[in-house]
Amino acid sequence: MSVSGLTASTTYTFTVLANDEAANSSAQSSELNVTTAAPVVNYCTSSGNNTSYEWIDLVQLGSINNSTSANGGYGDFTSLSTSLAPGSSNTITFSAGFRSSTYSENWKVWIDYNQDGDFNDSGEQVVSGNTSNASNYSATFTVPSGAALGATRMRVSMVWNATPSTCGTFSYGEVEDYTVVISNTAKSIEQESVHNGDALNKGMHKASLGIYPNPAAKTIHVSLAEFNEASSYRVLDIGGRVMFERSTSVEKISVDGLKPGIYLLEVETEKGTFKSKFLKN
Repeated sequence: MSVSGLTASTTYTFTVLANDEAANSSAQSSELNVTTAAPVVNYCTSSGNNTSYEWIDLVQLGSINNSTSANGGYGDFTSLSTSLAPGSSNTITFSAGFRSSTYSENWKVWIDYNQDGDFNDSGEQVVSGNTSNASNYSATFTVPSGAALGATRMRVSMVWNATPSTCGTFSYGEVEDYTVVISNTAKSIEQESVHNGDALNKGMHKASLGIYPNPAAKTIHVSLAEFNEASSYRVLDIGGRVMFERSTSVEKISVDGLKPGIYLLEVETEKGTFKSKFLKN
């Protein structure tokens, strides 16, 4: 026997009652609970063909805090997720990694709020702007109050010398996909930030942790903006390997012993962990 017209991801209870030709009825069977499968949503592919010069090296949103090196043009990080509440304001932070010279990069971020397998509906593009260096940048967006509840896809695209699109390939840059769970029980996860640089686009600005000079030769100075103090810090290479760490406040750090290249500074403050990159000459 087959049953049609059921809703996906829904539990149904079935019982059986038998009748014979004499109109006698059996006792009702015990209940059988069956849950229908979740709908399969297939997203189009998108990737860069060359990450020799630039790539996405940081995406932070709520519990997502992903620092990576190049992923060959596309990174599938849908195993990483965060929860967002309908109507909530949230801040996403991201940055570009460079092999040597820095380049101007175009960014777009989409979230499939209605879970229909594309990013083409009104309001699903949540970030659009450009960056010109390896600093961390942030953008604030609001989840629509009518967003469908449940897990869905977030796509982050960084493209050199072209406008990012939701699908297809391009020459230089990278795409990363993540999972966002729209939930009524989620709290607003807007991160506090300071507009300590020129605005790139409306709602898009440099993140609050400042490093100067950048590039640096022997020493970097750290600006903590509105934070009172830092309890610890560590310096990592672009592959995520810890070069050194200290359990102390930080204002000036010697980097004389580091080889030339791009590094990530992580600082623990009273308002959480913040990251920013610097180039060692």
